[in-house]
Order: sequence, then C-alpha cells, then structure tokens
Amino acid sequence: VSQKAIRDRLIKDFKTMSKHRQIILITHNPQFVVNLDVDNVICIEKNKDGKIDINYGALEYEDANTNIIEKVALNLDGGVDSIKKRWKRYEKTSKIDKIK
Repeated sequence: VSQKAIRDRLIKDFKTMSKHRQIILITHNPQFVVNLDVDNVICIEKNKDGKIDINYGALEYEDANTNIIEKVALNLDGGVDSIKKRWKRYEKTSKIDKIK
C-alpha cells in the first residue's frame, strides 16, 4: 500500500473502526503507529543472547528498562526522522529528540 493511500484513506478508516472494535495490527510502518495514536505498542525483538524480548506500552511509556518511542523509532521503517516529523506536525513532545 502506498504512503499516500495510507495517509489519505487507511488512517481515517482505522480511526473510524477503532471507535467500535479493538484492532490488532502488525506493521513496520510508523505512519500507523504514530498517526493512529495507539494505546498500546508491543515490541518483540531478539536480544543479543538470542532470547526474545517483549516490551509494551503507550508511545510515551518509559521506565528504567523500556522506552517505547525509542524502540519504535529504532525499529520501524523511516526511523527517528519519520517519527520526529509526524510528532512535530501534531505538536507532540517527547524524549525523541535525544534519540539519534
């Protein structure tokens, strides 16, 4: 699906659907994660020991071991720059500026 189609149609459709049902979406596209203002992001990745790490929370969630926006920025297509542009558009602030 093209980025234009996601922006012009799918984001709106997902927002409408989410008012009436739970949506589970697996993606590498930051447009969905950031523009839909999701309630819960689940990051599943293999750590350096070969074990599976699972981290989850809202985009703004951060504790001593987990920073969800950093995980999203470092693992989704488009990376940090993509998320910074979208968050700037929505005037959101976060520690995203510290991520390189």
